[in-house]
Amino acid sequence: MPRTATDTKTNGSANPKASGNLGKDIDKQIDRIRNEIRSLAETVTEAGVVVAGDVKTQAAAKASDARATSQQVFEDLNKQLATVEKQLAGHVRRKPVSSLAIAAGVGFLAALIARR
Repeated sequence: MPRTATDTKTNGSANPKASGNLGKDIDKQIDRIRNEIRSLAETVTEAGVVVAGDVKTQAAAKASDARATSQQVFEDLNKQLATVEKQLAGHVRRKPVSSLAIAAGVGFLAALIARR
């Protein structure tokens, strides 16, 4: 049986009051979701700030450790260099001729290498 305009109005059309409530419900849900997203964004931001602070603290501690270690290595190398210098000076005092010959040989080799 063919439908008429009156059939559609009474049978197929939605109730305007119900669709108004549905629209309000959807708007409420959208607002709730927006608020949850805002809250989630704030939580993520706060977590990021905390993590950044922790990373900064750890980096500062590692930098301090590296500085202390490099200072210790520098001091150890200075002590070793002073020891070698004393040994070399003692050797030169005990055997000046052989020390001069060694120095001349090293100079000759350095000149050969530098020439190439």
